[in-house]
Amino acid sequence: MRTIPDVTKGSADHYAQSTARPYPPERSGVDHCFGCSPSNDKGLRLEFFRHDDGTIETRHQTAGHHCGFDNVIHGGIQAVILDEVMGVAAQSSLPTKAPDLACATAEMRLTYLRPAFTADEVIGRAWVVAVAGRDIHVKAVLLSSDMVELTTAESRWRQMGTEPS
Repeated sequence: MRTIPDVTKGSADHYAQSTARPYPPERSGVDHCFGCSPSNDKGLRLEFFRHDDGTIETRHQTAGHHCGFDNVIHGGIQAVILDEVMGVAAQSSLPTKAPDLACATAEMRLTYLRPAFTADEVIGRAWVVAVAGRDIHVKAVLLSSDMVELTTAESRWRQMGTEPS
């Protein structure tokens, strides 16, 4: 299993992985999700892909109106992209016989390393580092299109015990 030192200290070649396969998440309760729902006209409509090593990936060309500082992707939008890709990674770690209950973000920490520009496509990648009961620990990175690290993230997810009402 990869760890964050492998990611944050690696060269751009570290990120050159095999072609990822489409990975449509099968999650309940996300029909209107701002990040991933294809039916939310005002959302990001993120699509996901899975690499052979289990890494989940999404690519996104951010709209100009999602800037914070001129021409820089707002930190909140970066957080949404990373939260979504980490959520899909967490959900993908569940056993196939697990009940169809969503995983929810319990904690998330981001480190903004350099600006992410609205003119460039960004790549979010996430992988599970540990599972302890219903807690799933995930790490992620937001990369520029030339594989430069922009933002890193760590999170703890919790599989819900019951379906939200």
